[in-house]
Amino acid sequence: MKDNGGLLYPSALLYQFVADLENAFTTCFSLRELHSDSILDIVEVVKAKRELQLGCPDHCKNVAAELTAVYLTTRLDFFTKSINSSNTRKRQASKYSKLSRTT
Repeated sequence: MKDNGGLLYPSALLYQFVADLENAFTTCFSLRELHSDSILDIVEVVKAKRELQLGCPDHCKNVAAELTAVYLTTRLDFFTKSINSSNTRKRQASKYSKLSRTT
């Protein structure tokens, strides 16, 4: 069986780092609506929360910055897809409702 490099057991520090990012994301979008500058909003929330660092002292800021960028970009992508899917379902339901009233 080939291993594709998946991380099976993250360290407690990595887990806490990602959990903090998710909490910041959830907090930000429970208070604000999605708009064109949403990525800037969430970055400001993460910056204000605290200075998160991972790895050795030489690379900790770069590792944290890259992980934050990847996580927030991916999470925002899934969030927007979820909203778009929900809106599509609502439009379809409305369309079918109109059709049933006219026939």
